[in-house]
Amino acid sequence: MISKHNHALAGSAPMASITVRGIPDDIYRAIAQAAELNHRSINKEIIASLEKLFRVRRISVEDELRELEELRKSLGPDFTWGDIDEAKNWGRE
Repeated sequence: MISKHNHALAGSAPMASITVRGIPDDIYRAIAQAAELNHRSINKEIIASLEKLFRVRRISVEDELRELEELRKSLGPDFTWGDIDEAKNWGRE
């Protein structure tokens, strides 16, 4: 069942709620364990897993590129985009 509820913050769009029944015990335990390891509630762990599965973007491409460029700069002047490509492709044949 999927339903829309008003978000608690004024001016925010309604957020969907999903009820899932019949979750096998082993899956529930795995979710609960992951939630504990990630210091999240079970609900937030499920949302994080769904975002990862469906690759939901919460930031713009421009913001992500800016963050990546800042990371590259923090690695020092000798670390180049070529080094990043080499690291990504290391071990791939």
